[in-house]
Amino acid sequence: MADVGIVMPVYKQDDSIFKAAIDSILNQNYRNFLLVIVIDGVTPNVVNIANHYAKKDKRIRLIPRIYNNGTASALNIGFNFLMKQNNIKYLTWVSSDNIYYPNFLYVLRKQLINAPPEVGLAYSSFRFIDAEGKPFKHWDFFFKHQDQPKENLVNVYFVGYSFMYKKTYAQKIEGYQYTPVEDYDYFLRLTEHCEITFVPQKLMEFRIEAPYSNSIQIKNSNEKRRRRRYLMHFVMTEARKRRNISPELTIIFPVGDSSELSKQALELVLDQSISNYRLIIHDISSKQEFLPVTNEIPDVRMQYFSTPNGVLRDVLLKSLELVETKYVLFFQVGSFRDSVHLAEMMYSVNSNPLENQVLGENQLPEFGKVYSTDYISSLLQNNLS
Repeated sequence: MADVGIVMPVYKQDDSIFKAAIDSILNQNYRNFLLVIVIDGVTPNVVNIANHYAKKDKRIRLIPRIYNNGTASALNIGFNFLMKQNNIKYLTWVSSDNIYYPNFLYVLRKQLINAPPEVGLAYSSFRFIDAEGKPFKHWDFFFKHQDQPKENLVNVYFVGYSFMYKKTYAQKIEGYQYTPVEDYDYFLRLTEHCEITFVPQKLMEFRIEAPYSNSIQIKNSNEKRRRRRYLMHFVMTEARKRRNISPELTIIFPVGDSSELSKQALELVLDQSISNYRLIIHDISSKQEFLPVTNEIPDVRMQYFSTPNGVLRDVLLKSLELVETKYVLFFQVGSFRDSVHLAEMMYSVNSNPLENQVLGENQLPEFGKVYSTDYISSLLQNNLS
């Protein structure tokens, strides 16, 4: 009797890639599973292929939908069906463009069975491949940081794409939300009720930049890339609120124009690998030139203020009044080198106490440098007021 439930959402997909994904599930060493293929918007080739496999294997259930409503919605339909199957104890979902090794289900299921009862999520290592199935080693650094305590999940998504979890814990939370970061959000909420366990074995291949993959769509669209980033930091921020984790740093960005350089600078701030900060945008242009940019490039960590034709030193003092974090950083175009610059600075700050510095009369603080908020506020009040 099947005790593992699998959902495969699919919309548009290449024939050979779709067939390979289904074959890799049907060829699992562990045979007692139920595969629910949710066709998220009817496309003829997908329907024909799914029907062909369903006729051959009774472990497949098809749920077709006329319209495409996104991965999260499709997953919820599949898992709602599986939740009603009393014999199903373990759940996972698979993509229609990935390859799952024959021991994928067996190893993850065994890991959950042998783990203490409070463990509800097992995840493993995997391989990155390109659209043609060749090794994609550009992201191999990911695996060096995959085995982490669950508390770190609020800072980085290290679970990846090879996982299985217990139905009993899934029943404690709501379903999937926020495509295309539905898995990250789901596991943030799930791990608030259970522990995790890592399998350092590669159990599947995750296909990068396949013709219909989210990764290629995000790569080719600034709008989709920004939406993914917005949602990722939204679910991070919500998780931190639930866990009473406050931001550690405030970044103050006084900006006087909406030039491409200023836009790129904002993007670089938002793309930093460290994310637990507040960003204060202080527009000192005459007509709120940067406001449309913040609407075009939104982020839950960002607050916008305007002081038309503001004097920089006055704006810095005014912005500091809004700071409630331990550290503060004044930012301008060129302050960050790359997406790990802030992480390197914060690591240095947390490893070595900040040395006291004295500002000269009317001297502005150094941009691109982390200061103790209490210390720099006092100095600025004394030297710039």
